[in-house]
Amino acid sequence: MIKRVKNKLISINLIKPKPKNGNKVIIMYHGIDRVENIKYNRRFFSVANFEKHLIYFKKNYNIISLNDYFENNNISKNKLNVALTFDDGYSNNLKYALPLIEKYQVPTTIFVTGLNNNNQDILWADLVEITSKYITEDQIKFNNMCFEKNKNGEFEGLKAHIKNNEFSGKEIFNQLKSELLSKSKINLNSNHLLDYWQLMNPEEINTLSMSKFINIGSHGYFHNNLGLINIDNAVDEIIKSKNYLESIINKEVCSIGYPDGSYSNELIEHAYKLGFRYQCVVDYNKPNDEDYTFLANRFGLYPTIDLNSINYRINKFSN
Repeated sequence: MIKRVKNKLISINLIKPKPKNGNKVIIMYHGIDRVENIKYNRRFFSVANFEKHLIYFKKNYNIISLNDYFENNNISKNKLNVALTFDDGYSNNLKYALPLIEKYQVPTTIFVTGLNNNNQDILWADLVEITSKYITEDQIKFNNMCFEKNKNGEFEGLKAHIKNNEFSGKEIFNQLKSELLSKSKINLNSNHLLDYWQLMNPEEINTLSMSKFINIGSHGYFHNNLGLINIDNAVDEIIKSKNYLESIINKEVCSIGYPDGSYSNELIEHAYKLGFRYQCVVDYNKPNDEDYTFLANRFGLYPTIDLNSINYRINKFSN
């Protein structure tokens, strides 16, 4: 009876679960902006908020590198062990996140795409999110389907349609980009928009990699959902991504964060043979996938929840 009451109180956030000391958690961020403007990107924390996170994490957790997470090095038995990662490779990681990462000496892995190497300078999800705010029409057509705008100003089902289908390469992306830019009539290079979509160029990737607190990992080449596309194409993508990043930073790239957490068992085994010893997903496909020593689940953080709730959820995730 007491246990049931306690679990109920935890579930409604009236009491906080205690972290299991000695356990490990990988945290996933995306980007940092100056003011946390979720109008343009709902995944980015402000500089001030991110600094609060780092201060709290340094005080309450044992922060380790992703390499240490997988190799079981520098693990504390008296605290929850936390590894920090960023997905996508935004320029704001260098501009806003790196100074704080270095200030608080926090080891961090940045997963970077190869989009800037193949004339795709913006992630499709960012393109959808930004342009939707400026499109006055009630519906758009894409891939022979019609998507209507909801009360939140979003085209209902568009993101899910793209995310859950076997889209690959540049052709389908260019169709989407042409449709959205023509209807929104915006200039993505406007100063007030750049922080919300601009990806690092090779020079910026190299600059970031020179920090002793940063490791560069792969986030695919086109940011395709690699678990959905043909296995040969998926393997080709991670090879291209690895070669691209290693040619820039002149270091081995041995980690990968799968875009949208999408993977297959066949792919992760190929990736391991190619040298990706540290592989990150978001939710395992099958419960026994956690038995892979080179594969780990991550916990994503978003600005819609405050620091107290984040702490609660991280602790719950660790149990």
